Amino acid sequence: MATLNRPNRPAAAPTTLRGFTLIELLIVVAIIAILAAIAVPNFLAAQTRSKYSRVLSDFRTMRVGVESYAVDWNRPPAMTWGASYQNAAGKTIPESRYKGEPIYGTLGPFITTPVAYLSRFDFLDPFVDTRNVSQDAKLYTYQDLPTNQLPLLPSPSGDRVFIVRPTLGEFALLPRELGSYWTLSIGPIGDDHLDFEEFYTQYDPSNGTISPGTIYTSQKNSTPTQMGFQI
Repeated sequence: MATLNRPNRPAAAPTTLRGFTLIELLIVVAIIAILAAIAVPNFLAAQTRSKYSRVLSDFRTMRVGVESYAVDWNRPPAMTWGASYQNAAGKTIPESRYKGEPIYGTLGPFITTPVAYLSRFDFLDPFVDTRNVSQDAKLYTYQDLPTNQLPLLPSPSGDRVFIVRPTLGEFALLPRELGSYWTLSIGPIGDDHLDFEEFYTQYDPSNGTISPGTIYTSQKNSTPTQMGFQI
């Protein structure tokens, strides 16, 4: 049987594996860093705008309950003081608690019972850093101005503190500007606004992700509005 002679095949050439050079890697890393520098601020700004929209939505909901209460009782609901107390009419106001902790300077559970003007009272301020604050400080600040009390604000320790103003005469301007109540969020700048001048400044989202001022609405202003007087 004849044998078929095949020519010898040449040996396969060795495959050369080519990797990225250091310059190419550095270029890729630089591009990623540039894209991150563009994307991260935009993400933070979008997050702030989302929280701001939530605050406005919460304020609208709270306003409905407070105004309904005021129609029935000819005055807005009283702010909370933690322990029970007697109001000017001699009525005992029960202690106000949230998750077992006394709450001060907020909208209290009396807005939900015995008449449910709102289905809930524990609206949480999305701008509060909740890592080292009390339950009390997580809620929006609420003030009924006819009580003639100085405004309360969460401090970095989580306690509600009085904002000390130069004179009570200046404080008397608040009802004229705001009406019978106001509701406040600390805004994106957080606890840094404890300086009373920034406290009375309305946060303006057009000033960037972080700007001085708080977010507040009141009986006279259904939307956040700059106060008409200077401190």
